[in-house]
Amino acid sequence: MNQKVSDRIKILGFFMTCFMVFYHCGSVGNSNTFGAFDASCNSFLNYIFNTMGMVVMSHFFAVTGFLLFYHLNMKNYS
Repeated sequence: MNQKVSDRIKILGFFMTCFMVFYHCGSVGNSNTFGAFDASCNSFLNYIFNTMGMVVMSHFFAVTGFLLFYHLNMKNYS
């Protein structure tokens, strides 16, 4: 793997990790709110974090599978 691909995977990994942390921080929509605007902001953030968490999880599996099988061939399969 060349350095350019490795750097891109590291950058993508950083963003995926950030979104997974946001996803696992919990539901911000159920926290105490101070008004209608605060409740709508919390609801919007909750939707974004949950949606991005699901998208990021599939990307983690794809990147991990790519890195696991990158140099694999039938000669070194076992």
